[in-house]
Amino acid sequence: MPLLLLHGWPGSVFEFLEIIPRLTDPARFGGDARDAFTVVAPSLPGYGLSFPPRPEAVTASEMAECVAALMHDVLGYRRFGAQGGDWGAAITAGSAMRTRIG
Repeated sequence: MPLLLLHGWPGSVFEFLEIIPRLTDPARFGGDARDAFTVVAPSLPGYGLSFPPRPEAVTASEMAECVAALMHDVLGYRRFGAQGGDWGAAITAGSAMRTRIG
């Protein structure tokens, strides 16, 4: 199952460094290998390792559209789980509303 992880503000994908191995290889930590996820943890547009922000702010709605397009159009996932904290929670909710399942 693909799992989208979105960080909050002013955080970064580095928040997930300890949890990603547990999600992608649970057997290594005493869990069941069948519970593994394919983790996608992008840096939010304009933050951390992403492109520099535009002169105007990138809105949560624009970020939601961007991550929905990433998961569906670029990576080809028809369904996926999502988790976001703080700012990432608003973007996660917005991307769910933009999910294009056909």
